[in-house]
Amino acid sequence: MTSERVEDIPLLLAQMERMGVPSLLDEYFPTQGNWQGLSLGWTATIWLAHILSEGDHRLNHVQPWAEKRLETLSRCIGQEVRALDFSDDRLADVLSALSQDVAWDGLEMARNGHLRRVYDLNPQQVRLDSTPWVGDPRRVVPVRAQQGPPARPAAGERDALHPGPAGLASGHHGVARTVRRRPAVPPGHPAGAGGGGPAGAVVMGGLRTRAFTQAGGDFYLGPLSERQLPPEVLEA
Repeated sequence: MTSERVEDIPLLLAQMERMGVPSLLDEYFPTQGNWQGLSLGWTATIWLAHILSEGDHRLNHVQPWAEKRLETLSRCIGQEVRALDFSDDRLADVLSALSQDVAWDGLEMARNGHLRRVYDLNPQQVRLDSTPWVGDPRRVVPVRAQQGPPARPAAGERDALHPGPAGLASGHHGVARTVRRRPAVPPGHPAGAGGGGPAGAVVMGGLRTRAFTQAGGDFYLGPLSERQLPPEVLEA
């Protein structure tokens, strides 16, 4: 008789498989011919299950955790799982493979097809919400947070259509650039958005942001400071 603590592992793995996490990782981050054992996609997916279940991101805790749950993990994914699939060296190889920024663009586009419902509502503007939190929109795992007090991440939302792209961006300019560069639907989809008018809070009035918006053929809506727009001009 084998006794293992199942806990929330089946739920986490089933949900991530439904989201297409392991298959998309294998498709966009192919491994070399000398890779043995569990695929990169499933290795990363089970590692994510460990992080979510245990609240622990340390590499050296994954192998002992998996060793106590080999039967559960194997039954959940329908293939043999070995403790060595989660050695420190193997997980380091996974991180190294996932550091390819270009591959993330394709993965995120494909992932949207698994996660989002698209409605052809012909949105006309993009609402941008920036906070003091600053990061790099190219990074997803892990996000490299730069200086700034903790706050919710910056988000871009096309009206009544979809949430903005994953990852953090540097203020409104970064979010606007990311939303424009990464549409929420595959190219050619009837609900694909083109153009639009970003609307945002006070930091939308930054010169860089306004220049970027106008250069892209968009218009913007946002409050300006008295230095940018004197009271007499506003009154006129």
